[in-house]
Amino acid sequence: MIKKLYKLTSIWLWLTLTGCQPQQESILPESGRNLVGLGSIISLLPGQTTVLLSDYFISPQLIDSAALAGTTLSRSATGDTLFIKGQPPTPYAALYFYSGDTAFAVPVKRSDKQPVAFRVDDPERKYRIVQIAGDLNQWNPRNGHLEYTDGAWQRTFWLPPGPYQYKLVLDGQWQLDPANPDSIDNNVGGYNSLKVVPDPLTDKSFVYTLGLSNNRLQLHTENTIGLLVFWQNQVLPSSMVELDGSQALIAIPRAASRQARSHLRIYAYNKQGAGNDLLIPLASGRPLLDPATLNRYDRQANILYFMMVDRFYNGDTTNDRPLRIPEVNPKADFFGGDIKGITQKIHSGYFDSLHINTIWLSPITQNPLGAWGLYPNPRTRFSAYHGYWPVSWNRVDFRFGNAADLQELVEVAHQHNMNVLLDFVANHVHQEHPIYQQHPDWATDLYLPDGSLNTERWDEYRLTTWFDVFLPTLDLTNPELVDMLTDSAVFWVKEYGIDGFRHDATKHVPHYFWRELTKKLKKEAVVPQQRPVFQIGETYGSHELIASYVNSGEMDAQFDFNVYDNALSCFARQNISFERLQTAVEQSFKYYGYHHVMGNISGNQDKPRFMAYAGGDLRFDEDSKLAGWTRPITVTRPEGYERLKMFMAFNLTIPGIPVIYYGDEIGMTGANDPDNRRMMRFAELQPDEQDVKATVARLAALRLQNLELTYGDFHWLLVDDDVLAYARSYFGQLTVVVFNKSPHAASLLLPLPAGFARDSFHDQLNTPVENTDGLLQVDIEPDSFMIIQNH
Repeated sequence: MIKKLYKLTSIWLWLTLTGCQPQQESILPESGRNLVGLGSIISLLPGQTTVLLSDYFISPQLIDSAALAGTTLSRSATGDTLFIKGQPPTPYAALYFYSGDTAFAVPVKRSDKQPVAFRVDDPERKYRIVQIAGDLNQWNPRNGHLEYTDGAWQRTFWLPPGPYQYKLVLDGQWQLDPANPDSIDNNVGGYNSLKVVPDPLTDKSFVYTLGLSNNRLQLHTENTIGLLVFWQNQVLPSSMVELDGSQALIAIPRAASRQARSHLRIYAYNKQGAGNDLLIPLASGRPLLDPATLNRYDRQANILYFMMVDRFYNGDTTNDRPLRIPEVNPKADFFGGDIKGITQKIHSGYFDSLHINTIWLSPITQNPLGAWGLYPNPRTRFSAYHGYWPVSWNRVDFRFGNAADLQELVEVAHQHNMNVLLDFVANHVHQEHPIYQQHPDWATDLYLPDGSLNTERWDEYRLTTWFDVFLPTLDLTNPELVDMLTDSAVFWVKEYGIDGFRHDATKHVPHYFWRELTKKLKKEAVVPQQRPVFQIGETYGSHELIASYVNSGEMDAQFDFNVYDNALSCFARQNISFERLQTAVEQSFKYYGYHHVMGNISGNQDKPRFMAYAGGDLRFDEDSKLAGWTRPITVTRPEGYERLKMFMAFNLTIPGIPVIYYGDEIGMTGANDPDNRRMMRFAELQPDEQDVKATVARLAALRLQNLELTYGDFHWLLVDDDVLAYARSYFGQLTVVVFNKSPHAASLLLPLPAGFARDSFHDQLNTPVENTDGLLQVDIEPDSFMIIQNH
């Protein structure tokens, strides 16, 4: 039997004393639905790690004990918080929870943080305050004070391996580090200092699927001494995991046959550290091998389309209410798009033609009338066409439609096998919102203690800053307010059957709010309705900050702006190496896992369009918002469309959820807000625009028809300044993706993963591609991409 210690005191000592990892004799069925979904991995900190049991369990009070090899565990007086001190003996381990006779487990990753010293020599002490701001502290100089000692300003940070951009702040002046010769283009016309924390991993553990034999998975392993395997939230015992040299066999538990959809998670490691991970969907206990059996709840297979409701399609002119007043520039007024317009486009098959299975609507709750805000050049105020200034949390804005219109949209979308996500604004309200009118003290302070305005202080005061003086930021540490607002979010799920949310300004909202919302969604919707509710957040910041919101108790995912920024730069510019993009993708794997569902965006409402840069009319070093107001942004460099197709091919073939911003599928251009929010065009497309649309449709179909592009393992084949090649594999099927952004054709020899050396390959025109003893011989044209497969 499994040995465990019930909580006789606040500290569980058995595991610390024995130093061994408990083994399960059999795979036990989960008791009820106490742990909903797959328990997210816990990344340990060097000292003490805090785990909230309510992040994982609907009823944490039912958990009576826990165990993690090599660590000391203690529990708070309230019983909801688990404290972990120490590190497990292996890079990946299992944290076991026990409830009666049932064992649950979640994966744990050992900390790889190391001390990194920063120093600014100042023997004469000419500076009063020295700070550092960068990826290492969420670009917040208030959290980056250096201490003066021995003639220098010094501080040590604990950081995991990877690149860190930063700047010094010397008496309030931001500048490059004069002692560091390494710097990097920051994608907005300037440079940041760059510190690379070395990775001790020289021979990384790697594992991928090969096939299936006698209901056992066949895996290929490299530099691997251990595999930690989960079925759902339970660890497979060692008797079901056989590792022999470069091969591994994993038995599928019999209990899996009783579930229509379940998952295996596999984590590889060696003595040096953690390797990659696998996610294998099972259909009634067998690996899912037929893409036709995917459904809209299989998140890795989602393709998401985001539209601003007012700017998409006008399906009902009777609700048009443009302001048409002199103080509002027409670009900042209502254009007439509405909910019925989107429904009509679903009916017409527009989304089906692009193979979209999830649509995300900009906010549709009631916003204020009139004009607000001010932009200086040209001088203009703004209507609330975008929906991000709520004066109600549960009424549909009459300029977009009504409750019946929304109900119809959701029903029609579901008939077309599409999810519907609503954009939810929790961080702030408009000053006319009744909650602010009745409780102005429920907002954060508009003025800081020094008397300055607390507006747009995105990093230094990220949890209290106002977006504008008429948009009070809510104090979402207030339980009464949080209860009201989370009720409003649940209302949209229960009343209309929506499938999830895109959460605006995620990092500006305390974790407390997101946890309370997710708990309420699980209790009132997910469990009783037996369906998932997907939540994806919006956070600009470091990987660590973004990842802090992605866990079982908060978000399923966030948008991967770090990959987007580097992909935009690499594909739209000639002088940025693909090695930079590889580093960004690897960092995402490190923080979010190799099979994450982070959003890979083509653009959004807050950034200039890809084609504005690639099309030659917008420079990276100029004020993109001013450019959109003061001159027409068009496409003067038609080869930009080829770069856009490459960018789309990248987004649609890497791990994560592709997110298409409306109009990017035809190559619409535009500088920053509001120029990037032009009215969608459906007719009179130019040949280049038609070509982009057809390419996006083919790529989306390819993704959904080939499981290696949704659940496949990821292999780098070749990365240099102008050429990028990678492969994705899944149970013997391999797709190779190659990009050449140079002005010259290239002849390449691409090394194939082991197990594919004798396979035949062809491109998308069914032209054979020669494979000589595991070297794929590829000839690729300039400014183009190729997709090559063995099936």
